[in-house]
Amino acid sequence: MLFIDKRNKIAPDIYIIDIGGYSNNDFERRLSRIVQWIRESNCYEYGDLVDYAVSEKFDDWFPTVRSQTIFLTAYLRSNRYKPFKKIDRETGEIF
Repeated sequence: MLFIDKRNKIAPDIYIIDIGGYSNNDFERRLSRIVQWIRESNCYEYGDLVDYAVSEKFDDWFPTVRSQTIFLTAYLRSNRYKPFKKIDRETGEIF
């Protein structure tokens, strides 16, 4: 369900919207959990994130992953091309 809060007007006839009835804090916590999973799992591809969200966290993560494509793709890309070596936190293996 889409709720338009007229108090969140950012330009003429343009409003920040609330999708699915989630509060901004819920959204930020969910996005934070997604970013944490990306770091912990050494995920570098948006497709892998989408596959995980669909198969394991559909109701919770998938709407956020789908709606935050630009942010998450940029984050994944920046991790993929970091100048330092990536280290598996569990095994200590250097990639």
